[in-house]
Amino acid sequence: MSEGGLPAYSEYPGMARAWAERIPATWRIPLALAIFVAVWVAADALSDAYVTQVGFSPWYLGTALDLALFYALGVRYWPVIVVAGAIGWHFTHSAPYTLLAALVLQTTIALGYAGLYRLLVEKIGVGFPLRTVRDVLLFVAVGAVIGPALIAVVAVIPQAWLGHIAWSSFAVQYVRFVVGDAVGLLVLFPPLVAALAWLLGRGSGRLGGRVVRGEDGIVLCAVVGSVVLCYVPPFGSLAQPVFVYPFLPLAWLAIRDGMRGAMLTVLVADASATVLQAVLHVPERNLIALQAFIGASAVVALVLGALALERTQLERRLRERAEIDELTGLGNVRRLLAWCRERDESEVGLGVVDVDEMRLLNEGIGREAADAVLVELARRLAGVVSDREIIVRLSADEFAVVTDEPLRLDGVITAMLQSAAAPFAVGEARLQLHLSLTTGRAQGGAADGLRLLREADAALDRAKRRRRGAPEPFDASAGLAPTLLAELHRALELGEFRAFYQPIYQREAASAAWRMVGVEALMRWQHPTRGIILPADFLDLLERLAIAEHVGWWMLDEALAATKYWRHEVADLRVFVNIFERQLADVFFEQRVTAALRRAGLPARALVVEISERIVAGYDQTVAAQTRRLRSTGVGVAIDDFGTGGSSLSRLREIPVDILKIDQSFVARSEVDAKARAVARAIVRLGDELGLRVIAEGVENMLQAGVILEMGCDTAQGYAFGHPMPGERIAELLSLTSGFGSGVVAP
Repeated sequence: MSEGGLPAYSEYPGMARAWAERIPATWRIPLALAIFVAVWVAADALSDAYVTQVGFSPWYLGTALDLALFYALGVRYWPVIVVAGAIGWHFTHSAPYTLLAALVLQTTIALGYAGLYRLLVEKIGVGFPLRTVRDVLLFVAVGAVIGPALIAVVAVIPQAWLGHIAWSSFAVQYVRFVVGDAVGLLVLFPPLVAALAWLLGRGSGRLGGRVVRGEDGIVLCAVVGSVVLCYVPPFGSLAQPVFVYPFLPLAWLAIRDGMRGAMLTVLVADASATVLQAVLHVPERNLIALQAFIGASAVVALVLGALALERTQLERRLRERAEIDELTGLGNVRRLLAWCRERDESEVGLGVVDVDEMRLLNEGIGREAADAVLVELARRLAGVVSDREIIVRLSADEFAVVTDEPLRLDGVITAMLQSAAAPFAVGEARLQLHLSLTTGRAQGGAADGLRLLREADAALDRAKRRRRGAPEPFDASAGLAPTLLAELHRALELGEFRAFYQPIYQREAASAAWRMVGVEALMRWQHPTRGIILPADFLDLLERLAIAEHVGWWMLDEALAATKYWRHEVADLRVFVNIFERQLADVFFEQRVTAALRRAGLPARALVVEISERIVAGYDQTVAAQTRRLRSTGVGVAIDDFGTGGSSLSRLREIPVDILKIDQSFVARSEVDAKARAVARAIVRLGDELGLRVIAEGVENMLQAGVILEMGCDTAQGYAFGHPMPGERIAELLSLTSGFGSGVVAP
């Protein structure tokens, strides 16, 4: 039930069942049977009145009602049909039968159609309501042609033998019996059963296609008009031979609106033809033509409707399959974007969880067992999601939950983490998974859904690096996220990246002066509309893109070319260049670096390659081999941001380096923060023990410079000595002086 006590839309097909529950159980079946008898007698009286006025009836309603009774309540209620027939005989008396003969006839018909219904449903497997071409064809052939023909033999011959029907008119009566039942079944039974299925809540109730609003009314008017053309003088004589006229609009709606359109148009077309027959007093000799029109139109419409419905269902299954992850059964990214598209005007919240070290898990327990863990994880995560959210699998080890009530997101994420906290059984072992997660929100719509995913991906990468266990928030409405990926590619093509340089100074022991001994090359993005963009706004994403390697080699060439010019002023000046992980993965890394030095005409000593501690922490043999070969050429190797990436002492032993750069977080406020000062002092002492030069990053004032000197570190960079600047400013600075006193702040 929805809010306010009203039934939700999905509950409407079972409304009849809900109404029935208000009636005492002992009265439900008797009441249903009484309604059937009343409807059956009314239909029989209508048919009798029609025959009395016109002389013959093109179709019969009673048989369709008989099968509808079996569908609703079961074939064991066939005696009710006999009772209804007796009551109908009492009111009409038009048939040339005695009451006994009428009872015998109705008993024969009821038993015959009860057997036919069981044959269709239990033996042949016809499904009601009709939905497939197979069901339609079997129903037409067995239910509307063969079945009535056989039942008519059993029902009509005894009547002729008893003298109620003349043997001379036996053939006519037999044909009328068969065709009347057949046409009634074709026209009335399919929509009647569809209506009962909707009321009783059986099946999906989906019988429609994709009809446009208002289009069905236009087509129905065309159907009625076509019928009029076929039966109203002076058009009738011209149009009757061409019965395809009414089929055209009928077929159109059947194709467009499936079985629903087919049943609706058949009812309208055949009812119109029947009414016109009565009004215009169409002669009895045209009965076959009229019944052929009604029967043929019904068959064609039902087949076309079934074809359209099957096509629609196939398209829906393909769409659903395209939006389902095969391994876990959850939705995929297409399902998420479709969900966002439906909420174009609403704010949505997105949470993404990622299984850390999935590659190691695959290697450790095998891919099949790892997949089983993912399936169990998906089951747990889906178990905490309510109807207000959907959960999807984005990639091999990423799951996302999205909700149109962002305030619920934190609670859902907490529940998901709790569900994943219990160990996962893998054989006799128990695995504990660690998840990285991120949360954010944006407006709905497919475009915003994509933006959400882009921002979530970047935030998730930050969360993995920090490994702090708490959600890493992101804001999809801020920054460069909407077009960042495309603009980064464009920036490389148009040469929008710029090289800035920050001076590195060393304290001369003899003169107590700080002398520039190097520069660190730092990347900037000269955006055409946003101006200079700092690395913090784009570097995380750039590092994950293939273009990072191209940008890295370009940066190296730029820095070396500038350094060659500066070394005319300071002969031993060194340039420090950050290297992307993708560059290190290049098997020709050492050859590329030495080739860049040759192009610039510089000795290997002029270059120091900086590797982030994050890369060192994720140590593998490739990093060690690359750095070892590079150092053998004379190029220096430095670990950047030392102290934050989680590298251990064993890494320093396995990966040969020359320089440690203390992360600025331990240098900033070192003049007032004893703990930061203690960590920085430990790093300096470690460098001395290992024979490594130590450089302090982020020195913001001369008090901090004094602190690091007191620790024993005589090389530093930071705002106290100089901000990152274009290469022209470095050249100007070097041309003015190559050193300055201890009381002088760097220019």
